[in-house]
Amino acid sequence: MTNTSPSIVAENLGKRYKVFQNDAYKVKQLLLGFRKQYYHEYWALKNISLELKSGQSLGIIGRNGSGKSTLLQILCGTMRPTTGSVNLTGRCGALLELGSGFDPEFTGVENIYMNASLLGLSKSEIQDRIENIISFADIGDFVFEKTKKYSSGMVVRLAFAVLANIDADILVIDEALAVGDFYFNQKCMRYIQRYRREHTLVFVSHDLTAMASVCDRVLWLENGCMVQFGDAKEVLERYVNRESARHNQCSYDLEMNDNKSLIANEVNSMEDRSKIASYTAGDTAIKEYYDFRATSRLDSKYRNDLEICKLDQRIIDRESYGTGDAYISSVTIQGEASLFTEVANASVVSGGSKVRLLIEVTVSKILVDPIVGFILKNEMGLALFGDNTYNTHKHYHPISVLTGTRIRAEFEFIMPFLPTGCYSVTASVASGTQEEHAIIHWLNDALILQCNNSPVSAGLAGVTMLAIDLKL
Repeated sequence: MTNTSPSIVAENLGKRYKVFQNDAYKVKQLLLGFRKQYYHEYWALKNISLELKSGQSLGIIGRNGSGKSTLLQILCGTMRPTTGSVNLTGRCGALLELGSGFDPEFTGVENIYMNASLLGLSKSEIQDRIENIISFADIGDFVFEKTKKYSSGMVVRLAFAVLANIDADILVIDEALAVGDFYFNQKCMRYIQRYRREHTLVFVSHDLTAMASVCDRVLWLENGCMVQFGDAKEVLERYVNRESARHNQCSYDLEMNDNKSLIANEVNSMEDRSKIASYTAGDTAIKEYYDFRATSRLDSKYRNDLEICKLDQRIIDRESYGTGDAYISSVTIQGEASLFTEVANASVVSGGSKVRLLIEVTVSKILVDPIVGFILKNEMGLALFGDNTYNTHKHYHPISVLTGTRIRAEFEFIMPFLPTGCYSVTASVASGTQEEHAIIHWLNDALILQCNNSPVSAGLAGVTMLAIDLKL
C-alpha cells in the first residue's frame, strides 16, 4: 500500500563535469583560471525532478550515456549534484557497479560485515543476520575466501544477499543482476516482487519486460534531460516506438534478407508440404494446431528447440515451501515426435508443438479439494502463462485424497514459441478453491528450459499461426 509521505524527493538535479583537452589545460586552469576558462562543460544531468512514495517503484530507461548511472549515484548519496537537492527518508541500499563497496583482499564474511555496516547496521545486527545472508548468497565455502577470487556472479550473489537482509526502506538496483546466473536471478526477482509492495524501489535495466513487471512509474532520460516521467506502460510504449523508429531502416534491410531465405525455403519445400498433407489428411485434430511455418523453420536458425534440464534437488528444495501435507515428487515435460522425426527427444521440446506437462504429488496427510498447477516464467521471473486443475474437478467437490496416495496432474497444450533465454517451470499443489486456498507445496524452478534459437519477432512469446496471407 502506498504511503502518503514521500521517501524520495529530488528537485532540479544537475551534474556538471569539467572536460579538459589534456593535462596541460588542467594546470593552466589551476594557475590562470581567473583569466580564462580552459575547459568545456558537460552536463550529465539537467533539471531532474521527481517524487516517490513508499510502495512505489521507479524504472529508469535511456540509451547508454543518457545519465542513468549518474542519477542513481546522486540518489544513493555516492555523488553530489552540481545543482538541486535530493532528500531520502529511511535506509537506502544500492547495488550499482559490480563489486562496489567490497575490498578484494577481504573474505566474503569480512566484506559482509563491512558492507552491512556501511549500510547502517550495527555489529550485533549483522551477527544476527549473518547466517541468512550467507544462505541467500549460496556460494558455499567461498564465503571464507578473499573476494578477489570470486567470479562476477559470486560478487553479485554476495552483494544482493546483504541488501536483502538490511531492512532497507529504499532499494536501488542497476544492471548488476545481468551477470547473475538464471537460478539466482529468479531468486532475486522473487525478492524484488515482494519488496516493492511495501517499500520504494528504483530499478535500471535494459530488459523492458522486466521493468514493466516490477515498476509502476518510469523515468525516461536522454542526453541527461528528462524526456518523460509517468505511468510505466505509457512511457515504455513511447520509448519503444521511438527506438523502433530509429532502427527502422537497418531492421528493414535485415528482415528483407531473412524473409528472402524463408520464402526460398517455403517455395522449395514441396516434398515436405506433401508429407505434411498426408500426415494431416486423416487427423483433423493434428491439422487444427499445425503451424504452417514449420517447413521453413525446420532447418533454419528459427527452429525453436527448448532444452530441458533440472537444477540440483537441494537447490530446488531450498526454494520450496508449504504446509507439508503433500509434496511434489516429480515434474516432467514430454514433447511429441515432430512431423519430421519418428520419435520424440526426451530432453528437448519445440515451440509450436504439442507437449504434456506431468506433476506427481504424494499425499502425506488427508488432502481435501487438491488443486495442482504450474506457471512458466522467463529469466526475470515474469509469469508467461500457467494453469491448474481446479476447473477440471470443481463440479465434483468435495474430493478427499487419503494419506499415502499418489496423484498425477496432466496438462496437454501447444508450447508457445519462446524468445531466446532461460525459462523455469514452477509447480504447486494447494487445497481449497481458486480464490481461497492453502499452499501445500510450492516448488520454484522445478524444470529449466533453455532456448537458443527463436522465431519470435516481438513480444514475450509467439503463438501457433494457422495461416498468414497477404492479399493485393
